[in-house]
Amino acid sequence: MLFGLGRFGGNLALELQKYGYTVLAVDFDPSMISYWQKKKLPAQYGDMEDPVLPGHLCYPGRIAVTAHRASDALLLQEENEHVLVLLPFSDAAETVASKLFNTAGSGMAQKTERWQKKPGPLLPPPFA
Repeated sequence: MLFGLGRFGGNLALELQKYGYTVLAVDFDPSMISYWQKKKLPAQYGDMEDPVLPGHLCYPGRIAVTAHRASDALLLQEENEHVLVLLPFSDAAETVASKLFNTAGSGMAQKTERWQKKPGPLLPPPFA
C-alpha cells in the first residue's frame, strides 16, 4: 500500500511494479487517482489526515513513510521502530553521487578528468 502518488510516490510505484510487487496506491487528489488508474495502477481515494482512515487500515505488510527533514525522521522512528522512514532528498543525493563518482566502468566519471575526485570546483570556471 502506497500513500501519495506525487513525484516520489508515482516513481516509487513504478519501480515496485518493475520488481514484481503488487501496489495499491492511495491519494487524496482525484486527478492523480484517475491518471494512475489509466496507467493500470490500482489507485483509490484516501487521505492520511482523515482521522477515520488510519484506524480502518489492517495492513500486515511493511510500512514505510517519508520525511523531508532528519528531525522529522527521528520523531517518526521514535513513534514506531518497525516503520521504515525514507528521506527522499537525502536518498536521491546519495544515489546521484554514487552514479557520478562510484560507478566503475560507466558514466561520465570514466570519460572526463573533470569528474575525478580532486580538490577544487566541480564545474569549470566561468568564461571571462
